[in-house]
Amino acid sequence: MREVAAAARGTAGVSDPPPGRWIPALAPLSRFYGAVVAARNRRHDRNPERAGRAEVPVVSLGNLTVGGTGKTPLTVFLARRLREEGWRPAVVSRGYRRGSRSLEETVGSPGGGPGADAVRRLGDEPAWMAARLPGIPVIVCSDRLRAVRHARARYGASLALLDDGFQHRRLHRDVDLLLVDSLNPFGNGRLLPAGPLREPPEAIRRASAVLLTRWDLCAHPENLEAELRRWMSPGVPLFRFRQRCAGLVPAADPKRGGVEALAGIPALAFAGIGHPAAFAAELRRSGLPLVAAVWFRDHHPYTLADRERILQVAVRRGAEVLLTTEKDRVRFPVEGCPLPVFALEVVQEPMEEGQLLAFLRAHLPSPPAAERPVRGATP
Repeated sequence: MREVAAAARGTAGVSDPPPGRWIPALAPLSRFYGAVVAARNRRHDRNPERAGRAEVPVVSLGNLTVGGTGKTPLTVFLARRLREEGWRPAVVSRGYRRGSRSLEETVGSPGGGPGADAVRRLGDEPAWMAARLPGIPVIVCSDRLRAVRHARARYGASLALLDDGFQHRRLHRDVDLLLVDSLNPFGNGRLLPAGPLREPPEAIRRASAVLLTRWDLCAHPENLEAELRRWMSPGVPLFRFRQRCAGLVPAADPKRGGVEALAGIPALAFAGIGHPAAFAAELRRSGLPLVAAVWFRDHHPYTLADRERILQVAVRRGAEVLLTTEKDRVRFPVEGCPLPVFALEVVQEPMEEGQLLAFLRAHLPSPPAAERPVRGATP
């Protein structure tokens, strides 16, 4: 846990953890990891026919780095848009840090939040996506091909959205979308475990399209785009997304409200996500007065002891409300908490939505005619 006091200086100083002293010692492990990744990629490049093929189109979304790109809200956005286009999508995920190792599934219902059982079985991100995508199945399994086939057989899915699939090359995909966080594209530039990179930047050339998230928060986006173009294959499009706060969700009630309800109330922010600085930046942009922040590792499983430590910081700093992310809300022990807990609902909005949808139409077959609903209709 890392506390960042903001008190009188607003949220200045709220940032991601700096590189530790152990990074030089981890460099040999990073070189070994890089050699393993390079060998694996060469094997897939030489034998692309070995990738398993599903009976339905597959759209993959993934990162070069571990966490923190805004992938989860963007997956929700694409699932909704593809349903409006006439597809019957299913979301397929591995389910990081879940309590079950078997194939698990759920279909969210309108107006409900993810329950503790769904979080345990599926993992926090799949459970959150299911709650935001009523009527769309979410399947979790380490064997993604098996999960896609299950979604087709049980739910009649006509398209699969492969969550966090850029490195999962054992499954063929029709569209390979790579997400890059405009605020923190490559971290410290090092491969795991010394840095956040799963692959070196040249892996960008595999992408069908690059999606720049939080583009509106980037100080020099033209420099970032020029750097990415160095690695992208010729003709590959780049789509920009802006981040927006859609409202606040009380932890005990899935109904969303406006951020103005907390205007002027001193708040403490806490989260266990890949890029907490982006969350803090969105809170600042929304006009929510932070007096302190407490960060945990990504996907942190909160305990009552964690809650007590957060509350102690809140008391010291005079916070009257706790703010977190939707992903953290489903893992946090809310019952009995003496301070109200709200989750900030963040969405990624495409700045070129028409071009993005045209790109997807061009790279996917037409959806089955019998499944084409009226655009905007609720299933």
